[in-house]
Amino acid sequence: MKLTIVILLVGSLLFLASCSTTQKVLTQEEVATLPKVLEYSKGGCKGKCPIFDLTVYENGWMIFNGKAWTKQEGKATGQLTKEEFTQLQADCQKADMWSKKAEYGMNIMDAPTTTIHLYEKNRDKQVQWRIRAPEELPTLSNKIMKIIIDRGWIEGLKKDTAARLPTGAITDEIIVQFKEKIDANQWCTQYALYGLNVKRTLSTMTPLYLLKFDAERTPPNKMLAIIKRSKKVASAEFNKRLNTSNR
Repeated sequence: MKLTIVILLVGSLLFLASCSTTQKVLTQEEVATLPKVLEYSKGGCKGKCPIFDLTVYENGWMIFNGKAWTKQEGKATGQLTKEEFTQLQADCQKADMWSKKAEYGMNIMDAPTTTIHLYEKNRDKQVQWRIRAPEELPTLSNKIMKIIIDRGWIEGLKKDTAARLPTGAITDEIIVQFKEKIDANQWCTQYALYGLNVKRTLSTMTPLYLLKFDAERTPPNKMLAIIKRSKKVASAEFNKRLNTSNR
């Protein structure tokens, strides 16, 4: 009986020891000594754009530093799951940072600067932009933002799932006609928090543009309402897919 109890106690201690090893939480000082994998930061704008830095280290450890307009003020430590860390590395590969220029759209005023600094073995690459950038960069940025929002470090904009959209609506594209000729790219900078930018010009005769925004940051109907409130907008509606079912 005594032998059985001893064996159970030893087994329990070994189990607890293994758990403490796999679940060890590192301090910020310990995390900061690990090799860097990625640095990501957002600069300010005239509005309430979140200003922060995020550093991702080996094994998915992270240090977030909220500077302004963030839910988390100051530094916080977190760790990606193995799956999240693997996915982030894959997303970085897809973005092909090494082929990109160092800067994009930096002459655009009052737009938050996004900076991504990637580290890989004996090389590193930093790219920063304001609104205009190759599609792979905002795509990677949005995925990193989701990680930050999921940790509760900045406020996520909740989607209104009850609001129905028009049939065939493209949920992240809005056609906007302005009341007069305007620098549409400059106008979009005031809504940089929503990822709003000009996808293309629709007319050479009238100030008609197709705008695109990040539907992960704000509900489509809310974005449409925000745009319509602008005194410079004559009309705005969702872009729609052509119905070819009757052909």
